[in-house]
Amino acid sequence: MDYDIMNPPPFPNTTQGNGIYIFPFNVTVDVIIQNANALDANASEIHPWHLHGHDFWVLGYGEGKFRSGIDEKSYNLRNPPLRNTVALFPYGWTALRPNKWKTQAYSIFTR
Repeated sequence: MDYDIMNPPPFPNTTQGNGIYIFPFNVTVDVIIQNANALDANASEIHPWHLHGHDFWVLGYGEGKFRSGIDEKSYNLRNPPLRNTVALFPYGWTALRPNKWKTQAYSIFTR
């Protein structure tokens, strides 16, 4: 998806989307959380992200927009910390690897 992390979203009141991803059995999935601009210009801030009841390995952090094929080279795959909470830095990204998540379907609404 092409998006600009430095500008507020063009449609801040979006109420629907498709967040369903289907993966083959027994594959490794890394999750990239991108901390972009808030609803106001120049308003990105540090933000904690927590996963209730599950842990994940924190593979890395970076500034700016995540660059697929480039930023993975900076991952800590040797001894990544296992956590359930991580800080998302302003205008930055954080890479996580799930630790055997048991998943359920949830509807997530944000305002």
